[in-house]
Amino acid sequence: MNKKDEKSVKKLIEYCDMMMETVEYFGNDEDIFKSNIFYQNACSFIIMQIGDYVNRLSDEFLDAHP
Repeated sequence: MNKKDEKSVKKLIEYCDMMMETVEYFGNDEDIFKSNIFYQNACSFIIMQIGDYVNRLSDEFLDAHP
């Protein structure tokens, strides 16, 4: 794995951990999520960051890790 991919994977893990912490903080309940704009915004930000870091992964990494 090259250094760029390594950095991206580390950030992906951090954001996945952050999502788990966010769900723990607000509660794993659909009604709470739907009624709380702060919860929605936090999750949206994390999902956007995950997408950004996935797009930074090299084709070689993605081919090796489908």
